[in-house]
Amino acid sequence: VAPVHKVIPSSEEKNWAERLDIQTIIDIGSNEGQFIKDISTSLPGRKILAFEPIPSCYEKLVSNTKNDNVVAYNIGLSDTEGETEINISNNSGSSSILQMKELHEVSYPDSYYVKKEKIRLERLDNVLANISLKKNILIKMDVQGYEKNVIRGGAEIFSQAAALIIESIFEPFYDD
Repeated sequence: VAPVHKVIPSSEEKNWAERLDIQTIIDIGSNEGQFIKDISTSLPGRKILAFEPIPSCYEKLVSNTKNDNVVAYNIGLSDTEGETEINISNNSGSSSILQMKELHEVSYPDSYYVKKEKIRLERLDNVLANISLKKNILIKMDVQGYEKNVIRGGAEIFSQAAALIIESIFEPFYDD
């Protein structure tokens, strides 16, 4: 079974986003832009800031969203700055800085790691410090178990969000 990206919008989902008057979307862990394509359909014309650390996914993200109002960043987000290695999965959506647990490997056999790549890490609060963000902000985060690090490095931006969409798994799929 492969990871499934929930397609937005249903009419109910579109209504809540419209009621919140979402003007800026921050997509953390953009992969190839799947969420952006979906959300752009229901909330056209919104400014979207996309973060994707894996170079091959970033290139596809830029290509797939070239006609959307997207500013893409080829960086990973964390509570520290510098370089680290990311584990690249056979299924790019399962790539993570963290080591995969056996439960993940058994549940999604095509998600095994095939290599490691060096990526740059930045703090979200620092990256967006001098960028004017229109209220209201929607943050979508899909970072394969690295959520607490991203939130710590973006506490100011997260505190401004009107809504958060965070992928959650209720079993430990990654170390830490």
